[in-house]
Amino acid sequence: MPELTQVANTFSEWFTEIINYWRYPISNGVTEGKINKIRVIQRKAYHYPNFHALRYNVLKSEL
Repeated sequence: MPELTQVANTFSEWFTEIINYWRYPISNGVTEGKINKIRVIQRKAYHYPNFHALRYNVLKSEL
């Protein structure tokens, strides 16, 4: 059962990190969501006249 061995090895290598996640359930999901929102705004921003207009729309979307 090489798959089970691989899972066991992975668990033993990442044991501290896995336990720390359950002790301190902190994630960077909020940050990744904001970055994704900014990228969507940038994709739509081809018609913005300058950087300040893009910045304004990014800040406006955070309200």
